[in-house]
Amino acid sequence: MVTSAAITIRNLSKSYATRDGDVVALARISAHIAEGEFVAVVGPSGCGKSTLLKTLAKILPPSTGAALLHGRPIADLRRQGRRCCPLQAPVPRPSPQGTPAALP
Repeated sequence: MVTSAAITIRNLSKSYATRDGDVVALARISAHIAEGEFVAVVGPSGCGKSTLLKTLAKILPPSTGAALLHGRPIADLRRQGRRCCPLQAPVPRPSPQGTPAALP
């Protein structure tokens, strides 16, 4: 069965200007994610995971490339109501006694 992509990422790049020159956070990322597909974004600290998710959530604009939702550019979609996209939300850690510790 052929399924069309619910999310398409085409050559998405994001760079930041600094005093020392541009810093590339994402370089030509491309992907196709089908409706209902489960995807995990993993990698070491500083590799661009949060930047990718913030770009897909329209929190950050891409430097180049595009992300599409059902064939429509995400950048062109209008917000409908207030949205909340927690990224890297803190998770309670077990205390030495085995109960969740209070978050800092």
